Amino acid sequence: TLSAPISDGSNWESLTEGLLTANKSYGFSGGAVQRIAPTFEYEGNMKDQLITCFESESAEDTFLIGKQLGEKASPGEIYLLSGDLGAGKTVFAKGFASGLQVEDDVTSPTFTIIREYEGGRIPFAHFDAYRIDDPDEMYELGYEDYFFGNWVCLIEWPEMIEELIPDEACRIYISRDLARGMDHRDIKIERR
Repeated sequence: TLSAPISDGSNWESLTEGLLTANKSYGFSGGAVQRIAPTFEYEGNMKDQLITCFESESAEDTFLIGKQLGEKASPGEIYLLSGDLGAGKTVFAKGFASGLQVEDDVTSPTFTIIREYEGGRIPFAHFDAYRIDDPDEMYELGYEDYFFGNWVCLIEWPEMIEELIPDEACRIYISRDLARGMDHRDIKIERR
């Protein structure tokens, strides 16, 4: 059992304890109760960084892992979501929003760059920086109000605006492993 602290003083064990039910509105089978437990690996100095790894065998698993993280999110936190096209970033983002109790349909903000959701327990800003050519464009969008306000931010394609990202942001990497199946995903979450 992992008991290393995360930023709010709790631990990853509390992040994954209990049973979660998939939300029917996201198209997953109703009534299925699941718990997604992490597989752990550590890199670097444990005092500075905690790395938690999950294995997802379905879109439902990816959704639930996102939901579990969203349930622990706090105002002012920034989450960076990286992965290739088709890796499952949008499914993860939908789960994350569900964990924040957002009831609106969550879609990728590819052309709008930012989508705001204020109906959950914390105001949620979902960014897609894929189309950002110059990080200075983020100033025009008022990114500082989101990053340094009471919003929780989830940023897809953060590498496009890396120079604007605070060091304490939580990094999430989703990768496909086709050798283990078409639906297999490895999800790595790094917290400082």
